[in-house]
Amino acid sequence: MTGTVGTDVRAVRGPAARRPSRGLHALLVMVVAVVGAAGGATAYDGIGSAARVQTFADAVVVVAAADGALREEAGEALVRAASRAAATPADGARFAALAAATDAGRAAVARLVGAGPGGGWSDDVSEALAASTDLDDTLVKARTEVVSSRSASFAANHYGQVVAGERAVLDALLRDLEGATDDADVVRPARVLGTVADLVAAAARERETGSALLATAPVVAGDHVTGAGLAEYVDTVRRQDAAVAALAGLRPRPAAVGTATGPDPAALEAARDAVRRTATALESSPEARSAAVQRFAEVTGQRLVALDQALAAVADGLRAAADEGRARAVRRAAAILAGTAAAAVTAALVTRAVTRRRTGRSGVTP
Repeated sequence: MTGTVGTDVRAVRGPAARRPSRGLHALLVMVVAVVGAAGGATAYDGIGSAARVQTFADAVVVVAAADGALREEAGEALVRAASRAAATPADGARFAALAAATDAGRAAVARLVGAGPGGGWSDDVSEALAASTDLDDTLVKARTEVVSSRSASFAANHYGQVVAGERAVLDALLRDLEGATDDADVVRPARVLGTVADLVAAAARERETGSALLATAPVVAGDHVTGAGLAEYVDTVRRQDAAVAALAGLRPRPAAVGTATGPDPAALEAARDAVRRTATALESSPEARSAAVQRFAEVTGQRLVALDQALAAVADGLRAAADEGRARAVRRAAAILAGTAAAAVTAALVTRAVTRRRTGRSGVTP
């Protein structure tokens, strides 16, 4: 029997035909998974880093505010002790309000101990916070000396220790903040803040030392201050000039610091001249000494208000920059995750199209 042998070749539906499609699909899934994991890790790290910087910036604002409150209290207290003028009820109420503001600020700083970034504060910040809290008794001594003994020198020493403790916290935070980011929009105001803090600290010290010199009573006619005493005052002015020069090279530069001589440059220069004149003769009249101290305190105090406002403005600017940095990180993360999702959808569509094409080609028409 003869005839034509026909072979019916149909599309192969078994495992052998599906193997290439499955392999391609697995490869695409693996690629998308790797890219997605990398993108997710990048997004997560970016948000975490920005959040850490934001925590530092928030803490800097808290410490700067507490520092300003303490500085205002210390300046008022030391001027009062130096002038030795009888305190009025209004003076007492003002000092009590300043002390309450200081206590509130220091309480806010103390709460930072448990409010660190992920992983906690660095050893430097933790040690500075602990040391600042340990100075509470020193602050009480300073206040007692102002009210009871009216000793400007003892009070200045104790207030100075507390001020230095808070400044150590601020310096440690700024160092860690700069180490945690390379975002120029955050680093720049952090550096400006440190320099403005130097300027404010020197201006506050000028108010204290100048008031003490003006209040010094002569022992004999023609008596004058020691060279060391005047040198300390002159150094406070030099430090301020150095800080202003450093600020000239930094941007943004706070408008309030643009006029480092304060709202009335002529009045500041006159007040400084009064201090310089103590190098040749001390004022013998108690009334005249008290009036000179009050005038000096008023002029330098107005300037400190402007500088403290500049410090607060820079601290707020730093926090705003940190907030914007975190917002950018969130937007970047959203874009990365959206791109990963789009890649996954595209991979699925490509796999489906390739599978259909291979299935169509595997059949032979008889």
